[in-house]
Amino acid sequence: KTDFQVANLQNAMLQSTDLAYANLLGADLRGADLSEANLKWAVIKGTRYNKQTRFPQGFNPQKEEMQLVD
Repeated sequence: KTDFQVANLQNAMLQSTDLAYANLLGADLRGADLSEANLKWAVIKGTRYNKQTRFPQGFNPQKEEMQLVD
């Protein structure tokens, strides 16, 4: 299990990365590219993102209780 708890991942290029089961609790994903990443069973509640953050198709950050910030 990968642990990115409270990590600064701003502008990280994580497209197509396998983040299944990863702990991203409290991480900063502002501007990160997560397109096509596997977020299945990832712990992401409270993770910060912004309008520039790119998610896999069909992924809903609000449903996952992520925090939209400027």
